[in-house]
Amino acid sequence: MPKAKKKQKIVEIIRSFSYKMSLPKYENRDFFCSQKAEATEKEAVKVSEALYKFCKKEVIKSVNDYKKEIEPKKTKSNFFSTYQPIKIKPIEPIEIPDKNNTTNK
Repeated sequence: MPKAKKKQKIVEIIRSFSYKMSLPKYENRDFFCSQKAEATEKEAVKVSEALYKFCKKEVIKSVNDYKKEIEPKKTKSNFFSTYQPIKIKPIEPIEIPDKNNTTNK
């Protein structure tokens, strides 16, 4: 008679990751992700690590998206962002008398 397989115990795993961003004027933004999964006791460690990595990646993505929203567009410098080129009319060439020219005697 074949051996009956032991039923493996199923465990519930919940992992989360959070990040708090400090902003000017004492404001804060909180970013949070939580995930839940079920796994066998043998798989629990791997599943736990995968859930943590997933949550961390999602929070970091959200933080970076938020930073792009609130940061002003960056230019080379403030001077060049407001600088308007000055239009100069071309100067007409003038004739310079030749010192060796003897026609003016």
